[in-house]
Amino acid sequence: MPQPTPKLPPEIWRLVVQALIVHNGFYVNGFLDLYQFSRVCMGFAALALPELYSIQHKSFTQLPSLWHSILASTLGTTLFPYYLWITEIDLTSCEYFVRQQRPGQSPLFSHPLEMLDIRKPDGNLDHPAIVTEMVNLLTSPTRRPADDETTQGSLSFLKTGHFSLPPSRLASWVSGFRRLKLLQALEVGVLDGTVGSAIRASCPAFTGVRIIQDSSRSANFHHLGAFIQNLKPDSLEKFEMIHTDHISKEPIQALSLHARSLKALILQSLVPSAFASLTTLQRCRSLESLVIRVENDDFSYDWKARRPQLLQDVTQWISNCGHLQELVLIDVPIWDSIVPEILQSPLIRLRRLVLNNPKTEMDEGFCSALSRQTELQCLVLTSYNRDDTTPQDDRWEARNAQLCRAIASCRNLQQLDLGEPLSHASLEHICRSTPHMEILHLRVLELDDRFLEPIGGLGKLRSLALYSQRSTFTYTAVRRLLGTFAADPEGKRNHGTLHIVFSGKHPPSSFTQQDLARLRPFCSKHFGGAIDVWPFPLPGAEPLDPAAADD
Repeated sequence: MPQPTPKLPPEIWRLVVQALIVHNGFYVNGFLDLYQFSRVCMGFAALALPELYSIQHKSFTQLPSLWHSILASTLGTTLFPYYLWITEIDLTSCEYFVRQQRPGQSPLFSHPLEMLDIRKPDGNLDHPAIVTEMVNLLTSPTRRPADDETTQGSLSFLKTGHFSLPPSRLASWVSGFRRLKLLQALEVGVLDGTVGSAIRASCPAFTGVRIIQDSSRSANFHHLGAFIQNLKPDSLEKFEMIHTDHISKEPIQALSLHARSLKALILQSLVPSAFASLTTLQRCRSLESLVIRVENDDFSYDWKARRPQLLQDVTQWISNCGHLQELVLIDVPIWDSIVPEILQSPLIRLRRLVLNNPKTEMDEGFCSALSRQTELQCLVLTSYNRDDTTPQDDRWEARNAQLCRAIASCRNLQQLDLGEPLSHASLEHICRSTPHMEILHLRVLELDDRFLEPIGGLGKLRSLALYSQRSTFTYTAVRRLLGTFAADPEGKRNHGTLHIVFSGKHPPSSFTQQDLARLRPFCSKHFGGAIDVWPFPLPGAEPLDPAAADD
């Protein structure tokens, strides 16, 4: 029998529900806490159940009784319309969940859901067919007039599964999810013109698509182009293609129909013809995020000599994207031909810049252009063309100093990941100039005690990773660094959960396994974090007396 709601204002109980979600909603215990809270009384159920079902996809343990109530509510046999509260469906997770159920034992197949007990000719459960019927149930009651707000539901994100899914089936499903915003497909083949037309007709809030294509499966990019073309013009805000093989030109050309709306463009593994098709996006100037990854084998010839106009057109397009905040170029051998001019553009004020290509050198022109990006908060430069074991020379010193000055100009940096090895003077300059640094991942020529001294001045650092071919740092220097981080008499430091990693080709020569064991309790006690040194084994593997650990 339902219990009366405890005597407190409803606003207080709403705060309790929100606290359970914010602090624990992603985890098993928090999810179950919210579930138990909803079972206390009818008043708690009315407050907690909408929130519970809206985050049910985040739970590691999707309860069979929860899914039974969701699906049964589509048939009108439950007290609440649970199906209207779910916000996301992942068909891969659904199939995994169904595979864990057993007929006669799981409530998933009990009344009134006997129709889900679908078998193969051999008598075993037909898992893809069951998942298909589950989604059919979720979409069927929502096929009402578009102005009927009570039946539209809250689902905004649909992820397709690994099993074969005809585009016609997906088109039918999306027609039942009128608040759908994002669609994730695990293969290109499920998206064609019919799906695009269905979204255009039934999903006015739709803004983004993510495609994860396995290279072992053939991909029809012509059909993907038709999908994009059939969407409402200037409605697509995000297009993400994660492909383990190649992307052709058809979908890129179709994106020009969304020039005014497109804000995020993520393209992986471009073929040369697709890279050339980027010039069709000249009108796409509302981009806030641009991520491009190519295959080096496809760019083996001299693009500067053979396609100079193409490079100029791509450079001009990106330079005119005045809203661009994130630029990521991975394995693009020609970025040194286009990035300096982009960074020099008065319209470009980046927050995040990632450049990854070990064959490209960061020269004076690049450093000069980088120094203009004073609003950068994240800088990842894993581009270097130098063996760390090469002796220092005047040319290296000059280039290192140029790069250091450019990075130091970015005083708002919170993350720096640098592949070019730094000198001690350069590191000292950067640490003085970037007081907001939280994540620092560097390569150094030789990691000795001197390199740790300037890092102590970073009052917000919470992740430190240093790589070197040769390490001679000592326990005393590391302990002094941790002591500096922990000493905060004025309350200005905030290191969060601090993690430190020292790594290299060889174990450090002056730091032992016992030294590490002494420091780990200190790091855990003061920061709730950890410290590691790689590779193992370190010298001195004798067991540590607990009394010898640092406080």
